[in-house]
Amino acid sequence: MQNKKRGFLMIEVTEKAKTKIRDLLKDKDPKLWGAMIPDQSGTYIHLPLVDLSALPSLDEVKFVEDLKLVLDHSSEQVPDEISVDYIDGGVLSGVFEIKVKRPQTEDAGNLDLSNPAVQKILEVLDKEINPAIAGHGGFARLLDYQNGNVYLFMGGGCQGCHGVDMTLKMGIETRLREVVPEVVAIIDQTDHAAGTNPYFQRPM
Repeated sequence: MQNKKRGFLMIEVTEKAKTKIRDLLKDKDPKLWGAMIPDQSGTYIHLPLVDLSALPSLDEVKFVEDLKLVLDHSSEQVPDEISVDYIDGGVLSGVFEIKVKRPQTEDAGNLDLSNPAVQKILEVLDKEINPAIAGHGGFARLLDYQNGNVYLFMGGGCQGCHGVDMTLKMGIETRLREVVPEVVAIIDQTDHAAGTNPYFQRPM
């Protein structure tokens, strides 16, 4: 089977989000700078800016009017759609909301979505964990759940972050065990050496 080329078929950016991205880029050369968009649905994030000249290839740059957006891949799955909105009111005011739509068979991966434990874990990640770590530009994604073990990918500002172990142990694991007693351990599957925008740099 031929591999699908990485990228997404459609990107939608609300007018509020466009205005805010332009404001973030106002002191940058618009020809050389863009904004990084994570391909993780349910992400609330302060969008990092990207120096396009530092990219190995411009193939990942997507154009929306005058804006240049770079997709930060958390998986090999190819999104069908990605939408970007800016929240300017309420508890999450001041962050961008990312929504991603993938083919259902790919999006589910190997997860047993009929498992009540998996359903509860996904709900906690979407409604509690991801909004909480969005202030650091991070997000957590459930990769698998087997025999009480929760396998996570930590993306955005959490990938390569010096404080990610504390976030996992004191925050995510504690909360998941409260809601899902079957949880035995949280296993971080992230390649932290590949992190491009960690909130706290790991010591060299």
